[in-house]
Amino acid sequence: MATLCVPLPAPEVTGADQPLPAALRAMTVTVPALALLASPAAVADPNSRPGTFAERPRDAAVHAVDGEVHTLAQVGGTVVFGGNFTKVGPVTRGGAGIVDTAASSFGSTFPDVNGAVSVAVPDGNGGYFIGGNFTSVGGQSRSNLAQVDSTGAVTAFDPSPNGVVNDLALNADRLVVGGAFTAIAGQPAGAVASLSPSGSFQWGGTVTGGAVRTVGLSLAGDLVYVGGDFSQVGGVVFRRAVG
Repeated sequence: MATLCVPLPAPEVTGADQPLPAALRAMTVTVPALALLASPAAVADPNSRPGTFAERPRDAAVHAVDGEVHTLAQVGGTVVFGGNFTKVGPVTRGGAGIVDTAASSFGSTFPDVNGAVSVAVPDGNGGYFIGGNFTSVGGQSRSNLAQVDSTGAVTAFDPSPNGVVNDLALNADRLVVGGAFTAIAGQPAGAVASLSPSGSFQWGGTVTGGAVRTVGLSLAGDLVYVGGDFSQVGGVVFRRAVG
């Protein structure tokens, strides 16, 4: 959540009335975690639809999501954001949305996600890989991991991890997936795995005692770093982080 401090006008001083302390002449307003705010600064409009902030009365041009945003990823002039929400501006949708940075407006080309999105990363070809806790993307069955191309279409990439995906790391040769799953692409994998960018299985880890929350790749691409709330990796005790 984000916090806006909206100054209030000072009261008139009449008779024995005294001005309010400066600390009381501000009102704290909590708004959803992602908002597109135009200049001049937006103010709450009681005539606007719920969940919107308009820059002038009866102008509902400035919108916000109605839940949490967990991830942002930019390709060119568009930014994909993912989280746990059901509305983007005035439009009902789930899990992910897209922003046109040139127009400063929410776009409509990203497919609807049935569930929550924890992570989005550019795929290097104008599209995105997304991971989280979902069951479909754009009306197509996709379990927790999917790819959306530059046109907004869901690709054939479908490794279907059997648990939540918390983080992704990508280079030219591999997509590392971290989360709370025991199988991916039809192969056993304990909370971390490596796939080719096309979705072929490369290897699966044996992380136990908890989930992987974050993953990273070395610059050379020969090392994978994982962090989370686990206790062992490959039967060896590593608490919460290993490389």
